[in-house]
Amino acid sequence: NLSCFPWILWFICKNQNGKIYKNQRRDPFELLRTAEIESVTWAESQTKDFPNVGSSYNVDNLITGDISRCYIDGAWRAQDSCTGQGWVYNAGESTDTMMGAMSIHKSLSPLHAECEALIWAMECMKTLRISEVVFATDCSQLVKMVSTPKEKSTFTTHMEEFLRCKEFFHPFTIQHIPSAQNTMADKLARGARNQLAAMVYVDSIPPRWFLDMNLFRSL
Repeated sequence: NLSCFPWILWFICKNQNGKIYKNQRRDPFELLRTAEIESVTWAESQTKDFPNVGSSYNVDNLITGDISRCYIDGAWRAQDSCTGQGWVYNAGESTDTMMGAMSIHKSLSPLHAECEALIWAMECMKTLRISEVVFATDCSQLVKMVSTPKEKSTFTTHMEEFLRCKEFFHPFTIQHIPSAQNTMADKLARGARNQLAAMVYVDSIPPRWFLDMNLFRSL
């Protein structure tokens, strides 16, 4: 069942991180069963009716208070063969944090990279069942594009994916923030871009290479 694939990938990544950082091991068949159960549970939860599904808000001013945020960033350079993506989720009323980093085949442009980073972060929030969250980016072009989607030949597929993901969030909210407030997502994205091989990382603690400050010299 292809609908289980994202869940299987998620639990494989989580298990790998557990082996590296906590010396934890789980039976592969147990992981598969858990992924299947989570997939079915999530699918059933989507049959409920929610108000304001599909709404979209562009928040220009900074939101204050105990609000959960997901900071996102995409890292793109003309001379590189890969694009990096990074996101950091901070729960508003607790210290809970999750983060993700991924490198993919090079995007068409910096804006494509930012859009793909947003879509991946939205998919991860869906997997984590976090529907009430403000997405935060330092790319004003991205905020404008997703707040007023238009027919653009080079973004048609991306917008279709975005609109599909957006239905999970009620309402979908995106916020433009200064680059200085988005440093962690930026470092995750740049670190992923600089990896020697394709990679996906999702966990509550930073990856090993994140701690290497030499990685974040002027690029």
